[in-house]
Amino acid sequence: MTTGTPVRQCVACRTRAEKRTLLRFVQTSMGQWEYDPAARREGRGAYLCSPQCAQRVTKNKRYKGMAGVEVPAQAWKR
Repeated sequence: MTTGTPVRQCVACRTRAEKRTLLRFVQTSMGQWEYDPAARREGRGAYLCSPQCAQRVTKNKRYKGMAGVEVPAQAWKR
C-alpha cells in the first residue's frame, strides 16, 4: 500500500486493504444491502474482501443481509 491510496477494512475478517481491491456494498434507505460496483453510491458503505468473507459476515448482526446479495463471480477477481 502506498501513501495517498485509500485503505478500507473488510467487515468480516478485519483485513485492511486498498479500496480498489475490495468490493463495496451500500445499505439502502429501506435497510437492504446492495452491491455497489462503482463504489460511488450514496449511503452507508461496507467492504468485503472475498466470497469466504461474504459467508462469514452472516454471523455479524449489523451486516447480516450482505451475505444474500448477488455479486458476479468475476467481481471477486480484482
